[in-house]
Amino acid sequence: MRRIATVLALIGVIVIAPVAGAAAATAPSLLASATVSGGATSVVVTLSAPITSFPQAAVRGLRVVNGGHAIPVTSAVIEPGAATQLLVTTTAPVGRTASTLTSSVTYSGTGGAETVGGATLGPFAATLDTSASPDIYLGTKWDSQIDTADPLSDYPRPQLTRPEWQSLDGTWQFQGYSSPAAIAAPPAAPALTGQIRVPYPMESPLSGVAHHYDYSLYERTFTVPSGWGVQSANHLLLHFGAVDYDAAVYVNGRLVATHTGGYTSFTADVTSALTASGPQQLVVAVTDTVDTTQPLGKQRLQPQGIFYSPSSGIWQTVWMEPVPAQHIDQLIVTPDTSNDTIAVKVLSASSPAGAVTATVSTSPQTADGRAAPVTGTPVASGSGRANTAFTIKLPHARLWSPSDPFLYNLTVRLSAGGSTDTVGSYFGMRTFGLTKVHGIPQVTLNGHPIYLDGVLDQGYWPDGLYTAPTDAALESDIAQAKALGFNAIRKHMKVEPARWYYWADKLGVIVLQDMPLPTARTLTTAEVRAFQSQSRQIVSQLQDTTSIGVWILDNEHFTDLSAADDRALANTVKAIDPSRLIDAHSGFFSDVGGKPTLKAADPGVGDILDFHMYSSDLNMDPWLTSKYVDLATLGRRARLDGEWGAFRVAPSPGQSWNSSRSSALPSASVTDRIVNGLNQMDADARRDQSGSILTQLTDVENEDDGLLTYDRSRLKVVTARVAAANRRLIAAGTAENGSATGG
Repeated sequence: MRRIATVLALIGVIVIAPVAGAAAATAPSLLASATVSGGATSVVVTLSAPITSFPQAAVRGLRVVNGGHAIPVTSAVIEPGAATQLLVTTTAPVGRTASTLTSSVTYSGTGGAETVGGATLGPFAATLDTSASPDIYLGTKWDSQIDTADPLSDYPRPQLTRPEWQSLDGTWQFQGYSSPAAIAAPPAAPALTGQIRVPYPMESPLSGVAHHYDYSLYERTFTVPSGWGVQSANHLLLHFGAVDYDAAVYVNGRLVATHTGGYTSFTADVTSALTASGPQQLVVAVTDTVDTTQPLGKQRLQPQGIFYSPSSGIWQTVWMEPVPAQHIDQLIVTPDTSNDTIAVKVLSASSPAGAVTATVSTSPQTADGRAAPVTGTPVASGSGRANTAFTIKLPHARLWSPSDPFLYNLTVRLSAGGSTDTVGSYFGMRTFGLTKVHGIPQVTLNGHPIYLDGVLDQGYWPDGLYTAPTDAALESDIAQAKALGFNAIRKHMKVEPARWYYWADKLGVIVLQDMPLPTARTLTTAEVRAFQSQSRQIVSQLQDTTSIGVWILDNEHFTDLSAADDRALANTVKAIDPSRLIDAHSGFFSDVGGKPTLKAADPGVGDILDFHMYSSDLNMDPWLTSKYVDLATLGRRARLDGEWGAFRVAPSPGQSWNSSRSSALPSASVTDRIVNGLNQMDADARRDQSGSILTQLTDVENEDDGLLTYDRSRLKVVTARVAAANRRLIAAGTAENGSATGG
């Protein structure tokens, strides 16, 4: 596969009519077709009638989109002797793309091009035939496996399942706008000019749009299955995994939900907005200016360096399900391995004190992610009331760990109002905590010290950006980290779909979960409060995830959160979830190339003291002084090297997002450097360190320091050597029997 050797900015859009706001045509649009010419840097557009002029001003109205990437146009001329043909020259080659993508040439109708007789040429759009061209698309091997009608068909919320549900992913109508007025009060059935593939973000190639709009409308219809009993016994819930950033949802012209925050799910009970029968109209209005004062993680409108392309709009699954009027909203299962018990809390806004029963079971199909609750051999049960935790004893409980990620099934029933809501779930028996070994705080799993040997994971994809092309792709990244011997993953500045956490639970990795930060230099008080509020929502949403062991709240002083802000958020998160560890600020101190830098004041709270050590000497101890840390807190915080490594290896031409500026180290060299670093940390692990996080799992856009190339087609290191070094490090950092917890 060959890659376009230039920066392909995401500035184009695949449309079938002029973009909103374009000048009105004064002549009918012409039908057009388009093919790649022999030089690959030019496209021939064949019109259904001749044209007499196409001035340079009109060139600015042309867009060539190749596999979701816009390619800048330099010129366009009428072919001599062929007035129906326009030769369009591009700055980079145009080539064949993945089968799931389309390419197009569009003209906005502006710039003064003329047809025969002097009429102004109106807008046109043509699908670009690239079948005779070389491959250029930087995709992944999963692209060919996408079902375009239902791209992500697996049950979207494995932690709380019901047997009846329906995905609303697939092709929606779509249009982007430059003004918020265009989406302020959308009609029930707006006449939108384009299409988009949900749930891929609008900037991604897989969406079919590959362009950012600050304001946009999504529209589709759906039909409620007659067997669901909606509007008689049952209600209809409409779920959104995530929409970035502000969303307003309308059903049949009625506003049913609003939501702010690009990383949290939301649900609307749309029963009262439904018509008696037939298709129901669904419209979603989205605003995402990618303002750096928003909690947006690594997204930037102008990506460069450690910041990447934005992922706006609907980027997680949209789906619906029927439920009784009084139903379960969320489960929170908190294990206590010291007593072989779980505390079960069933949240229900519609039934504040409904009767609840819960049954724990085991089976070979434990937590397979299906919608129907998995039945098996019952091992324990208990009962209580909604919104109040009750305890279930599990005799001889089998513990969850990276070396044995055993999961129990859980079936929960809520009885209220003459009906019963039954849901399926799962959990792993595990607890995270701290203990002192030789007077030094150490992280524990199930009461035993464990070394968190992790890899940083940004969760970006060249084809889907924030959204993995398939569920198998999500699983593959975690499986690859496990194969390399890591027992932990730091999910960096992003929150994943629920199925990513299901695979982390199932495959067995400990997750250190970041909060996505704003990246503006300064924030108002209201913007700080918005970040803190959305972080609390993330913690509440992910609270039932077995694999999450650490909440990371701040990172490298990306924005001007103060130590007091860090402390306030740490205290509120601990109050929400006392069962996990708190890393209040990862990398407030960094050592890059032997140059120690205090980026922000040590907040002095939480359970973990976290330095970033991008230097040849990975030992944190020389910097544990009053100049850098709050010494009074050393006795209660475990020590973590939150980032290290970042060894750059230039990808091959067909595996690079853009042309690489790094030195081309051979795979053997980067394997040596990683193994040497892991071995160097053995002594630190034996002495006082509880973990380290290698940067990073994959290349991401302009960064080429991943263990895998961005398209996941090549592993840059020798698996056996890295895995062996990781096993030694985990053993070194485990004061007791490492096989019981580390794996």
